[in-house]
Amino acid sequence: SKQGRRTFRNITYQVGKSLAVNNPEMKQRYKAFKERGKLTGQAYIALGNRMIRLAFSMIRNHTLYHTDQENYVLVDEISKKLRVANTKRFYEVHVLSNTCLSA
Repeated sequence: SKQGRRTFRNITYQVGKSLAVNNPEMKQRYKAFKERGKLTGQAYIALGNRMIRLAFSMIRNHTLYHTDQENYVLVDEISKKLRVANTKRFYEVHVLSNTCLSA
């Protein structure tokens, strides 16, 4: 639909598209949406909306992203995004401390 802010809809679409390509768990959801008859753009928007809900939930509950994938290692994922010094600091503050409870 054309409701809401155009730029926010575009960002939601781009996030969903990126998730469908790069995240194996979300790729499975994308394929399930396609099998249910959703168009490509609709599936991307649905994934983007899911990520928004996950992000707000993680903020509200002070948790980190949790997945059931066996090859998922949080430190490896963080190190892909941050420099070495920042990775260590992030891990100490958010993972080892009690402020961020794991799910």
